[in-house]
Amino acid sequence: MRWADWDVDAVRDDVRDYVVEHLGDPNGVLIVDDTGFLKKSTRSAGVQRQYSGTAGRTENCQVGTFLAYRSAKGHALIDRQLYLPASWTDDRDRCRGAGIPDEVQFATKVQMAREMLARALDAGVPVGWVTMDEAYGQSKSLRVWLEHRDVGYVVATRRNDDMITTTMGQARADDLIAALPAGPGALAARPAQHDDRGDRVLRLLRAPPHPPGRPGPHRGGTVGDRGVLPTGQERSRPRQVPGP
Repeated sequence: MRWADWDVDAVRDDVRDYVVEHLGDPNGVLIVDDTGFLKKSTRSAGVQRQYSGTAGRTENCQVGTFLAYRSAKGHALIDRQLYLPASWTDDRDRCRGAGIPDEVQFATKVQMAREMLARALDAGVPVGWVTMDEAYGQSKSLRVWLEHRDVGYVVATRRNDDMITTTMGQARADDLIAALPAGPGALAARPAQHDDRGDRVLRLLRAPPHPPGRPGPHRGGTVGDRGVLPTGQERSRPRQVPGP
């Protein structure tokens, strides 16, 4: 085991500030995603048999949720949290053995994503919109939270997810897509606060003709092919004990 006397949260913040200094742009994009790290041990923090996007199947692994920043100037990771399954947070002796403080409790990946996004927004990271895959995009609470923060987003969601629009009312995502006129483009949306008419719902917009990572004036863009929604808990401490 190795011990390190350094504040990993302070380093995280320094990295974020450095990235913003060199890559910051008002049209920047915050990207949420997670990935797995294959492990053979049982003592590494958060390890268990769970789905790993890296392997494409259920494996013995750790899973981390990450926040990246991208602009026309480049891209870089700016935050991370290690996912701790309930099998870990319910066993405090096991957590202590892996160097996990008692105050660290279970959090879903969506909750971790919100925490990381909040840190970035509270720190003044310039952002035009946020993008996430279906694992996060289907969370209505996370989408509403972004709207309350006045942040646009383009995320994937389930085909049967309910959307609310100014033009078609409430409908399933796949029904909204099927009702669109034929032609190029994707479904896009922006927070209600940006609707000049003041409607407290989402608007349907044609995606602006800008490639991914280069958002246009409507803070939207194309979305993934798994569905369309236009519009771990690693706690740092001065001394960490990485698993074998």
